[in-house]
Amino acid sequence: MNHRIKTAIRGLLMSLIIVVQASAGNLQDLLPLQKGYVVATCFSSSTPFDYIQDPAGPVVAVFNGTASELALAPLSTPGGAHPWQSFHNELSVQNPNVPNVNHIWNAGNLGEVFGITMNDAANPNIYVAATTAYGNHAYPSGNGPGTVYKLDGTTGDITAFNSIPNSGPALGNLTSWKASGGSEHLYVTSFDDGLIYQLTLAGALVGTYDHGVDGRPLESLAPLADVPANAYTALDRRVWGIEAHEGRLYYAVWTSAGAEIWSVGLDVAGVPVPATAQRDIPVGAFPNNYPVSDIAFSTTGQMYVAQRYHMGANFGGQHYDFVLEFTFAAGSWNNPSPSNTYRVGDFSIGANSAGGVSVECSGAVWASGDALNYPSPAIYGMTRMPAGGNVADVPASLNCYFVDFDCNTTTVLKSYLGDVEIYDPCETCFDITDLEIECPPNIGDPFTVTFTLTNLSTKTASYIWYTPCPGAQLPPGAITGQPTPGPGPQLLPTALAPGDSTSVTVNLPAPMQGGKFCWRITLLDAVGEECCTDKICVDLPDCDCFIVLDKVINCVLNPDGTYKFTMDITLQNTSPFSWYHVNLLPPLVFSPATFDLSSSPVPPGSNYTVSTCVSANPGDALCFNISVHDEDIELCCSKECCIVLPPCEDIKPDGCTVTKVAPCCPDAIGVPGGVANVTLMICNNSPVSRTYDWDIHPGAVIAPCTGALSAGAFSPPNGSITIPAYTCLPVYITVSCESLQPGQFACYEVCVHQSDNPDNEFCCRGRVYQPKPGEVIVKDNDPAGGQGDPYQLNPSAAGPVRVDLEVINAGDVESSYVFEVRGQFGMLQIASPAATTQGPGEVLRFEVVVPPLSTLAIPLDLFADPGLPFDNSVVPVLVYPLNGTGQNDYSVSSFLTVASRPEGPATIKDFDATGPGEYLLTLRAIPGRTYSIQSSRSLGQIDPWGVITCTLIPDDITTEEFIATKSIIQLRIVPGPDCEIMFYRAIEVP
Repeated sequence: MNHRIKTAIRGLLMSLIIVVQASAGNLQDLLPLQKGYVVATCFSSSTPFDYIQDPAGPVVAVFNGTASELALAPLSTPGGAHPWQSFHNELSVQNPNVPNVNHIWNAGNLGEVFGITMNDAANPNIYVAATTAYGNHAYPSGNGPGTVYKLDGTTGDITAFNSIPNSGPALGNLTSWKASGGSEHLYVTSFDDGLIYQLTLAGALVGTYDHGVDGRPLESLAPLADVPANAYTALDRRVWGIEAHEGRLYYAVWTSAGAEIWSVGLDVAGVPVPATAQRDIPVGAFPNNYPVSDIAFSTTGQMYVAQRYHMGANFGGQHYDFVLEFTFAAGSWNNPSPSNTYRVGDFSIGANSAGGVSVECSGAVWASGDALNYPSPAIYGMTRMPAGGNVADVPASLNCYFVDFDCNTTTVLKSYLGDVEIYDPCETCFDITDLEIECPPNIGDPFTVTFTLTNLSTKTASYIWYTPCPGAQLPPGAITGQPTPGPGPQLLPTALAPGDSTSVTVNLPAPMQGGKFCWRITLLDAVGEECCTDKICVDLPDCDCFIVLDKVINCVLNPDGTYKFTMDITLQNTSPFSWYHVNLLPPLVFSPATFDLSSSPVPPGSNYTVSTCVSANPGDALCFNISVHDEDIELCCSKECCIVLPPCEDIKPDGCTVTKVAPCCPDAIGVPGGVANVTLMICNNSPVSRTYDWDIHPGAVIAPCTGALSAGAFSPPNGSITIPAYTCLPVYITVSCESLQPGQFACYEVCVHQSDNPDNEFCCRGRVYQPKPGEVIVKDNDPAGGQGDPYQLNPSAAGPVRVDLEVINAGDVESSYVFEVRGQFGMLQIASPAATTQGPGEVLRFEVVVPPLSTLAIPLDLFADPGLPFDNSVVPVLVYPLNGTGQNDYSVSSFLTVASRPEGPATIKDFDATGPGEYLLTLRAIPGRTYSIQSSRSLGQIDPWGVITCTLIPDDITTEEFIATKSIIQLRIVPGPDCEIMFYRAIEVP
């Protein structure tokens, strides 16, 4: 049972850092931790926008957030003047007799750290993890990007706890959990390989859990393995926020479309059980595509998540990040409260999360944030929001506390904020150990559960009372009911003083198929007064006819563009009967759907794999029944199984991208209005030509879009386009800006669907921007007036692509302008002789002076990242204006680039030994094209590459060249005496 509530008040440490530097009189010795104390991390520098590591700058601190301290601080006053007490383990304060500079919590001793957790002890130790969330910076000698540090809970001494293998992206977040078996572990997420590492409190590695390989298939998604050559593991297997709750490990997956929340069950030893993985909250539940860096749970069962940008991965920016609340109801976590329920600060719409969230036992929610109030006073730090949120409060801070981290309301500590966790142990009632569960002897009988109960209350208990668990407190998938003995209190064999234990047996009225069952236990004293109440949840074994051990679904894309799926479902017979027949119902979508096992019945305890083909499309959700029968064709049992068919392996779904921000160019100098030129890119990622219908329409008026476009603003408003296989083609659209006021943004959306398959539908969004009179306009120099092809990049080419930006001053006075240019997702390198920052880099900064009524051309050289995940990758390049404080909250212009590789070698996906002297080569190809397999003993250095002399199976591939008939081809190589040790490659033949 976890006796802590994890919190994340990221950014808090900046208050602590600057308080230390500005007012040493506020330093306090805050170890060991007391109820209400907060641990925080941050970037080491205290100079706004320099992003330069300061070895002497603190990166971890303890903050006094107790009730008595809050009583001294003012509500709804954004001045940040309250002297919040803090401590960075300056040992002259902690222990004046033994000063030791090696244990001060600064960047020189810890490097940059982000994630925080504490162990479950009376004086808990603090654990922090290395990070690149603030960018890439140096590490202390002997440590690196995979280091987890332990800070002693009494002395604050630093120990390099464990060094997880890591090539540079560093770690995400971490949490601790005390399993039902009594052992406690840490769980750490890694951006390098996407694994979750399980560590003992002694620092030893227990094992790892791989979401990409073991989790995704449980939701019918194709396995996605790590590519060691890539620094950051791929999106869709990249995990960040993590927290254990009710026997499950919840983790946030950073996908290509945004955030998802998944969970996996933990066994009695705290080890993740891959077969229990599930997706709890899908991408569509989030208001944007920002990742989730932290997860917390309240004592009443609500889940809170915090979104954050990541500077090391060059993703996103501030003021688009939410703190969100989810409630478990009707068997699902996908029940989000409105996104403005918890508004982090008064600035803009309250989407100012810096990535940290936590919940007190009282239900109050803490969060870190950029620009909690801006521009004056400028508050960057932490807010404490009331239980239930602040959606009705005007201003949002009406019932909140603000902590400005540097006590200086004119400085901007943007993006320096880290993680936080509040130490707030909530009252517990009992502890459960030695849990044993017996299946019912007959169908309909209850489960028998035996365990040892230890009284953790402050009173002596004489009675025990079992009642159903309230529905709002049930975890995902759990059920409840009235246990026996009961209803009503039962006399304990002996009275339990605080700390005493007794053996308890209870019967649970649960269905045979197992699952999680929860109920409440109340301890009463001798006169019937309540000692305490808490709930208990147990995982019941599956005692029905069968359990599903494994599900494997594979997809093959046929040359004509249709799909074929194969499905293997492994069942274990848990009934007392032998199986003679298995059926899949309804049978129309399966081939075969009926399996006659009479020649080899499946006895109790044995396994059987159902292998069938499914007729459906990728993304289709299928629910069907599996029924098993005995020799007399009597129904043993039938269960419903639901799957979602995955996309074909290595086939990117069709998609679209539009100009992210298009400036409205005036009809005449100094005259607002005019039109914006928008490019829509539609990508056909199938092996056959397809026709797509599209339409464009105004988007919602939500931040940052404060203006609205009319339905008739688009020309053309819709259309149809035929696109060859594996190709992206542009559609050019003009947008009338007459309805927009100067300084307004307006959103629009384009939706596309395949003409002969409406289920293949996708949408993309963009904005247009109306400059203010005299404001500088930045756009790419398209000689076709918005109708030219997007810039074509080649990741394999040595040279860049030259693009000229036009900086237009339509006003009658000289204008000075500072802006940044960056490629979205960090997939481009940009260089320019006009930049004020050294390049090439992912971001370049420019400072220009433009005479009145003039245009200044700025050359850009664009280099595509060779690690682009797909051919025909569409990469937007955006322009961000910077104000006097370096803020860059929105982009005012963008243009599209398309990166594609020239035709060349085919891709060898895998090469495995399948037996003595035999190898299986898996080749990714394009159906209809010609390929050749070649070999060499020396990679062509001594003996040249030549046609392979070994035997290739299947037999139809026996010539030097062959034509691919499908996208994935497997070739079995049986080397002969003259090619026992060889290197192999696949090439496309012109």
